[in-house]
Amino acid sequence: MKNKNKTKVQLANEFEEMRMRMMKLESGEAHHMQAEFCKETLRQSILSLEVDTGAPGIADILDAPMIESLMNSFHEFTHIPLAIVDLRGKVLAGPGWGDICKRFHRVHPDTCRNCIESDILLSAGIPAGEYKLYKCKNNMWDIATPIIVDGKHLGNVISGQFFFDDESVDYELFRLQAKKYGFPEKEYIAALEAVPRFSRKSMDAGMTFLMKLARMISQMSYSNIKLVQSLEERETLMKSVLAAEDKYRGIFENALEGIYRITTSGRFLDANPALAHIFGYDTPEALINAVTPVGELLHVDPQSREQFIAIMDQQDYATYEGKMLKKDGSPFWIHLRGRAVRDAEGKTIHYEGFAEDITEKKKIDEELKHYRDDLEAMVTERTFQLQEKNRQLISEIAERKRVEEALSKNEALYRNLFENIPIGMFQTNFEEGGFISVNPAYAKILGYESPEDLKSSVANVAKIHVDPKDRDTILAALRDRDWYHAEYPRLRKDGSVMIGKVAIRSVLKADGSVDYIEGIVEDVTERRLAEEKLKKYAEEVTDLYENAPCGYHSLAKDGTIIRINNTELTWLGYSREEVVGKMKFTDLIPPDESASFWQTFPLLQKQGRVSNIEGKLTRRDGSILPVLINATTIFDENGNFLMSRSSVFDNTERKKIEDALVENEVLYRNLFENASIGMFQSTLEGQFIRINKAYATMLGYDSPEEVISTITDTSTQIHTDPENRTKLLAALKQEGWCYAEQPYLRKDGTIMIAELAVRKVTGQDGAISYLEGIVEDITKWKKAEEALMKSERELRIKAHNLLEVNTTMKVLLDTMERDQEELKERILTNIKEQVLPWLEKLKKRPLQDVEKDYIQMAESQLAEIASPFIHKLTSSFLNLTKKEIQVASLVREGKTSKEIAELLNSKKRVIDFHRENIRKKLGLNNKKGSLAILLRSFS
Repeated sequence: MKNKNKTKVQLANEFEEMRMRMMKLESGEAHHMQAEFCKETLRQSILSLEVDTGAPGIADILDAPMIESLMNSFHEFTHIPLAIVDLRGKVLAGPGWGDICKRFHRVHPDTCRNCIESDILLSAGIPAGEYKLYKCKNNMWDIATPIIVDGKHLGNVISGQFFFDDESVDYELFRLQAKKYGFPEKEYIAALEAVPRFSRKSMDAGMTFLMKLARMISQMSYSNIKLVQSLEERETLMKSVLAAEDKYRGIFENALEGIYRITTSGRFLDANPALAHIFGYDTPEALINAVTPVGELLHVDPQSREQFIAIMDQQDYATYEGKMLKKDGSPFWIHLRGRAVRDAEGKTIHYEGFAEDITEKKKIDEELKHYRDDLEAMVTERTFQLQEKNRQLISEIAERKRVEEALSKNEALYRNLFENIPIGMFQTNFEEGGFISVNPAYAKILGYESPEDLKSSVANVAKIHVDPKDRDTILAALRDRDWYHAEYPRLRKDGSVMIGKVAIRSVLKADGSVDYIEGIVEDVTERRLAEEKLKKYAEEVTDLYENAPCGYHSLAKDGTIIRINNTELTWLGYSREEVVGKMKFTDLIPPDESASFWQTFPLLQKQGRVSNIEGKLTRRDGSILPVLINATTIFDENGNFLMSRSSVFDNTERKKIEDALVENEVLYRNLFENASIGMFQSTLEGQFIRINKAYATMLGYDSPEEVISTITDTSTQIHTDPENRTKLLAALKQEGWCYAEQPYLRKDGTIMIAELAVRKVTGQDGAISYLEGIVEDITKWKKAEEALMKSERELRIKAHNLLEVNTTMKVLLDTMERDQEELKERILTNIKEQVLPWLEKLKKRPLQDVEKDYIQMAESQLAEIASPFIHKLTSSFLNLTKKEIQVASLVREGKTSKEIAELLNSKKRVIDFHRENIRKKLGLNNKKGSLAILLRSFS
């Protein structure tokens, strides 16, 4: 179809242009065939929307490309799938539907029938402006809102094939469904896993947009239908007017007075035979072709014509008496009556009026003047001449009678036109305001059975004015002009309002006073309502375009920017005047992006669409804006490229997030793979998701892959007591983290004692997604502790047996303690005199920072040898491991976890884990308490 790719806004602009041209044609500026051509062009433009005014379907009246583009932008922003479906279940537009719909439900004949039946039956009966939530026969949620045009349900806007995020999916049901319809179960369940989940709140917000979309489609479609109907009614009206014009043409051709129409430049547009005869031409055509311009060739005094024209331009109507020239150059007297004909904007388009040759009348007036002067002197002498003059007067009376008969004939023609024209016509009393006459068309427009019904029901025309003061306004205007043109609301018989386009004039008596008022009325109610709706729709579309949350622009074939919305201009810091028609798209991108653009842009012109193109725009201040672009192409009816239409999304935050995720992923993977302690992720059911090499080695396996494939339930396969894992899950549920020591089974059946820290990882809904943690093998330490505890028990027994020799032992111990103090003193003296001086000399040599730290640590450790600090830390009461004693010593010196990790060749996270264990064993439960201060108090 010729106008298939035009938008409704473009068609509305065409409609307004055609309407103005038709107004000019109706005023007589062009011929009837031109008017028919313009009307047919307008009608075809509107019918190009494929509207069947009898029983249109949604596919016939839907501007699918524009709506689908809008729906694509909505889906890209919200990820909500949606579609427009007619009453036969046919999908007209629908982005965002997942694999479970496209690869399974819409492919199999039975499930496809379920989809169509759900779309048609379950979505039926929804009131306009509301929506219905239902489960389709394929056991997935669907939502529908109706598209209602002119009270008729033509289709639905549907979103579906999703679950709510607060419900659980019945996988068994869908496995049975896959088996029933022969779907590959693994692929079908994978597609089910990819089905989107939405909160009920977000779906309510999404459906608010979809209901507005449905209402917009309904209003747009209804306006187009009404516009076509209005044009068809107008065409019928024009045919009636042309028929009446043919009848009136007879009056024009046979009128005794000259009738003319001339342009503002003085060229004849039309003239009747009487006017041609007045100027001495055989035919009107001869007069029109010979005389151009009127002022120079016909007027004896061209300046008098300019004065006549000036009065018409100022007052609309004027009269003129003066001398003009016939074809042979002889002058004659003429009387002109004329008016200025204006367009809708008030600009004069031509002049029209009547002409009468008054040469004879002037001669008679001159003669009568002489008669009056000489009458009394000549009464006696010229009786015979007076009688002759009487005979001439009788002849003139006979001529006047002939003219009156012609006028009577014209009156009959006018009456026929008055009764049958489809435009309202009326005459009213000037003072009383009552109807004198009214034609059937006007009575019908106002909702009355007949003209008689209207005249008997309405005593004063002010009654039909919505504002009675409107009549006073009309009468006041007619005092200054001959014709009054306006649009006024009028009340119909049933109380409804009709918009009438009126042309009214006052008819004068012989004495110049107003005799009555007459005029014509055209019902333009439907046209104005349709125009108003179309205007409102255009404003809504413009507002949506200009203030969308994403940028929009259109490019010509050479890359020139021909349209751009406010959003994108605001992002870039430019004004519309600086960009549109003046800048190319390459002016808004970095130089290194130009080559990529000229590779993609021709591809867009060829394919018609490109999606998810990452690029950069240069702002006015030189800063870079990362963007994501989707573009489509608009072609003319011959398939030639007209322009591109692009949606631009600010990609700044997304790029930052992606870069951060990549960086964090690299860091985390490096830590995970190379950590010296075990690290893992597992499901709530007890199956490993990920496990590092260190943990696999602890459990006696060759690789993480072997662990994941072998161990499917950690509670029974690696926990010596399944109850241990139950307690761990309970602690995680309550606190989020869990620290514990538990025995684990290695691959060879031996037992490993592990110290672990586990936390729960939750999803957006607050539910636990999986567990992750770290594990350290402390089997050797635990065995050493057990041996130590065994020795302590044996010592207690021996101490009990040796109670009797306690006194002797006490003396011996006192002696040993003194000896020990002396030994410590000697050791301390030896350290200070024989070791520390060498360390001082070593510190003065050029050393690296790490070597300096080692020397400082050696000094500190030597100082601690004789200190009670190490003795207290190694006591069985505190139960610190060897690693924890090392960490505690460095913490006491004020070292950070990062510095300790570098000194001990370990990881910061492991050091943090040991620090937390030390705090617990020392009873430092207050997180704000300083571990370093507590450890210094042990000195």
